[in-house]
Amino acid sequence: MDLRLLPWTTTLKSLAGSKRRALGAAVGAALTIGATVQLTWIAGSHWALVKAEGQLIKGYGALAAETMHPFREYIANDRRGCRAILAAYYQGRQADRLYWASQTCAASGVDIADVAIATAMVEELSGHDTQALEILNSAISRFEGTADIYYRMAQILRRIQRDPEALLALFRAAELDPSNNALSMETLQYFSSQNRWNEAKVMAKRLLSAQSDSPKTKLLIGRVFLRTGDRSTAQIMIDQARALLIKQSPEIQSMIEREYADLLNKDALSTVSPQDSGRGPASNHLRLGPSPASLPRTF
Repeated sequence: MDLRLLPWTTTLKSLAGSKRRALGAAVGAALTIGATVQLTWIAGSHWALVKAEGQLIKGYGALAAETMHPFREYIANDRRGCRAILAAYYQGRQADRLYWASQTCAASGVDIADVAIATAMVEELSGHDTQALEILNSAISRFEGTADIYYRMAQILRRIQRDPEALLALFRAAELDPSNNALSMETLQYFSSQNRWNEAKVMAKRLLSAQSDSPKTKLLIGRVFLRTGDRSTAQIMIDQARALLIKQSPEIQSMIEREYADLLNKDALSTVSPQDSGRGPASNHLRLGPSPASLPRTF
């Protein structure tokens, strides 16, 4: 062995050790930075989700979508996050993003009705009503008891003027979500517009105890009772509406008085005859599936 090489060998080994230590330190620092960045994004996604949920409650879907969009990869991986991001993209009418979110949530194993509804919404927003109804109809067996599926079907069916099926779907949605007064009111209005007073009365009974400062709401409920022969309950609702009506501006009063002249007329209860449609409550046995050949492909 050439002893003259020993100092150099020792020096090289020392340098190699220093490089290894430096590399290890650099890797450790990088991992620390990476973990810090990861935690920062996770914290940011939680902040965005909470903020977006508040925006969604106020109806600011497009704003909620933008709030969550930078963190979408972190949000669309559990039930809460998927519900929020799907709702935001739909309210914002963002079909491409909605498609991405539905696929991402499904790939993450989030098996909720919202994913099926969002997939159907993508088809609906693209003008493919037949496919949307098929997806929703298939989802019924997997998520039986989900009011939102029936509600979405009702909106599509109503828009394409398939009223009998739309009425059934909306009635079923209201049955599954009895505490939702807004849904009950929408169902009452739809059935009333079709002179289906028996079904409307089911909703009217449910809404009797609901708090409302709207004279129009009271009058509409009163009209349903009057049309089904319950004059005493109709009178109670009309009296409540009159008490609320005097608090409105003269312009609003005049508009409501014209719209509900059949009830506000002093002889209304004695001159209006019951107009029972002759039908019982909506049947739950009608299949809600689409008739592909009859559906238009327009939104």
